[in-house]
Amino acid sequence: MASREKIQAFEFVVFKLVNWYKIQNSIINNEIFSITNDLSKLKVIKLHFFVSAVNSKSNSLLNVFDNFYAMPYGHVESDIYSNWNHFDFYHIENKNLTILKNITEDDFILLNDNLKTEISEAVESLIKINSELINYNSLQLVELSHKWFSWESMFSYAKSNYRYSEFIPSNLIKEENKTFELAN
Repeated sequence: MASREKIQAFEFVVFKLVNWYKIQNSIINNEIFSITNDLSKLKVIKLHFFVSAVNSKSNSLLNVFDNFYAMPYGHVESDIYSNWNHFDFYHIENKNLTILKNITEDDFILLNDNLKTEISEAVESLIKINSELINYNSLQLVELSHKWFSWESMFSYAKSNYRYSEFIPSNLIKEENKTFELAN
């Protein structure tokens, strides 16, 4: 089982994604957000990967989220996926995300300030690179992750061995050319 700190770090990523989504879509009310958001399980898994990888040469998020696998729908952090029903602040289903209780950054008591800063900076980097990424649908995010060498090479290796998943070494993600936009 993943550490509680790792799960809470993921929930902090989700906290930042929810805020980005609300700002990008001019949503103030949490009730309206809960009805209208499309932050599905697949979409959040994909966005989590992009947050983890965006600043990978300068930060250590890939040391925290260090168990990515190449799977049919792209990169998946296995520890987070295995603990999907153990979140304190969110319930994320196949269609959307529900906020279980009102939270602030102070509620993430297991995380040190450096980790919170790294996650915040990673999300800010994604926003600067492609502010519309939060509004891509889950299949667009899958398509985008399939353009990454780390997924392409490791998933091909998995298939050649008659498997549907393969571990992706973090250094492979750190060192590759990264893309965060679909070509128009």
